[in-house]
Formats: sequence, structure tokens, C-alpha cells
Amino acid sequence: MEITKSSRAARIALFSLSALVLGFAGPAVAIFNRPIFDPAPKGEGSFQEADAITLKFRNFYRTKDASLLPQGYVRMEGIVEDDLDGTWLVYYATASHGWVRGGTIILLDSSGRIDTYFGHHCSSGDGGSLVVTGLNGPFYDGRIDGVRADIAKAFKLQNTEQVVGGNGG
Repeated sequence: MEITKSSRAARIALFSLSALVLGFAGPAVAIFNRPIFDPAPKGEGSFQEADAITLKFRNFYRTKDASLLPQGYVRMEGIVEDDLDGTWLVYYATASHGWVRGGTIILLDSSGRIDTYFGHHCSSGDGGSLVVTGLNGPFYDGRIDGVRADIAKAFKLQNTEQVVGGNGG
């Protein structure tokens, strides 16, 4: 088989393009400090992202310092509870259309319960309201369990934990 000048040029161009793409991958990870590859479930949630956001939520719950929450978190209003005055709920979602870490949804309520969900959060930017049937932006006329049920219909529950307060109780 004879190698022509055009096929040789095509091979050189393909090799050069491959080297160029791979040459930019390493610096891109270093600059943006975000992984290109992440453990399963590949693009619909990230265990690393869940750990990072959960830590922020734990610290917020213990200190009540809202500056510790990730920028773009949503505080839901209109939560109705029979026995607790001052009941609240906050959540944060990473964008599925951004990086592989997208689709990570973390929910924290006033009892200290943190729920982690994975799924497709149809957004190109982190934070902001979830598009979920039953939820109406930051407003919800119902109980916290109803919010969890609505989110669980749209996303897969990965983890639930209970945070203890700053004084250990």
C-alpha cells in the first residue's frame, strides 16, 4: 500500500490536533480547579461535590453564619410545620450543563437533616431554583417532607445525615 502525500498530511494533522487537545486538558484542570473526570454517576452528580457542599451546610448549621453557604443557595419560604416556629429549608444545586460535577443537589432543613440527591439539574449555572414539579421557586406551601418527596421524584437520593448543633446537642 502506497502512502500518498495527502494521507500523510492527514495523519500529521490528526496527530497535531490530538496533541493540541491533550496539551490543553492539563492546564485547564489546573486553572479551573475542577476535575474533568469524576467517579460515577458521571455527569449526574458528583460525590466530591456532594462532600464539599455538605461540609458548607454542616458548618452553616453549627454556626448560623450564612456567609458559609455556597453562593446561589435557595432558602425556601412558606414552609408550614405544626410544632416548630421558625422552620426553614435551604438547598443548593450544581448545573448539569456545566461540568461533570453537575447534578448534585443538597438540602438542609432547620432540624439539621442534610439530604444529598443526584440527577439532571437543567441549568448552565450553579445555584438558583430547581425546576421540579410541585416546587415553585423559593416558595413552597407545605411541609418539609413534601419538599423532600417532590425532589425525590425528580432526583435519586444518595445520602441522609443528621448534623449536631454547635454545642454538641
